[in-house]
Amino acid sequence: MSDETAVHDDAPWLELCREACLDAGVPSDGARVLTTWDRGYSWNAIYELASGDFLKLYGPRSMTLFRMESALLELLADGPAVSVPRILASGTPSGQRPYLVLAQMPGQTAEHTWDDIPR
Repeated sequence: MSDETAVHDDAPWLELCREACLDAGVPSDGARVLTTWDRGYSWNAIYELASGDFLKLYGPRSMTLFRMESALLELLADGPAVSVPRILASGTPSGQRPYLVLAQMPGQTAEHTWDDIPR
């Protein structure tokens, strides 16, 4: 079975999502796993929440990436030139992975447009 057709057990990933959402004070019911760091697509686990917002849970050894991305999104959010997702919540629960809860933006996700992006 190839990676593309493999059936993934999302239960452990949804538990990580639940813990981060609990810390952030946002509901995790209805969350959908988009990708995880063990599926070879991302260094992070990314979830679509029932609200339409997104949870980005940073993978192993990615604290620097979390800090850089958080700072960059905050910096760009203050300027008019670039439209970036607004950080709704962020944190690093004790002994757990850092996360960002990001507001949904208009348009399509890269997941749905990746194959159509000119290279």
